Amino acid sequence: MILDALANAPTDGNELSPLAKHLSNDKLSREDPGYVLRQFIVDADDESDQTASLTGSKEFHQRWQVLKKDYSDEQTRRAASNAANFEVWSDFQEQGLFGWSTDGLGLAGGPKRCGEFLLTHKGDQIVAAVLPAGLYTNITSERES
Repeated sequence: MILDALANAPTDGNELSPLAKHLSNDKLSREDPGYVLRQFIVDADDESDQTASLTGSKEFHQRWQVLKKDYSDEQTRRAASNAANFEVWSDFQEQGLFGWSTDGLGLAGGPKRCGEFLLTHKGDQIVAAVLPAGLYTNITSERES
């Protein structure tokens, strides 16, 4: 199964793959691309099966719905916190970039869709972040931010 290959494939001998090491971190944030995949990995305490054989199953659907609710609840919580604790200077959803200067390449492509991601050259990591919809100056290069 794909989850077996991704999560448990050793690189050489007894060493786990970099992805398996990454997914073993139980403190991954929701912003980490591995967070979603980790939700479908069965706890190592379950001796019968290290990974969930979930594709197309009722259990997969149930876990997906829990994950969907988790993200939705967190989005609601963050929106309420932002509304209570931050002052809006400009609303780019309503006004676009009207009145703002956008020189250089950073914002040349305009607003990005949800799911845009940042690549990184640091360590074994490839994806630094998966972003919500918005304006970003560092999509093309970390040096443009």
